[in-house]
Amino acid sequence: VDSSVKKVQHPTGGVVGQIFVREGDAVTADQVLIRLDETITRANLAIVTKSLDEFEARLARLEAERDGHDSIEFPSSLI
Repeated sequence: VDSSVKKVQHPTGGVVGQIFVREGDAVTADQVLIRLDETITRANLAIVTKSLDEFEARLARLEAERDGHDSIEFPSSLI
């Protein structure tokens, strides 16, 4: 059993939402130590999803203009 102290880091950072261990606790491999708060991640996902929807709508409009159509056929994911 390796009893050395290990540094815990997340590669992209984040805000800790919950801590499941205390200093000095023994832990096992694959044990969840912390849970990151998802608030910022979910907000960023909503922003990126909205941008993607806007780009898909713009693409549909530009394709309709390019092809000389009188109407725009939007992807089903936007309807």
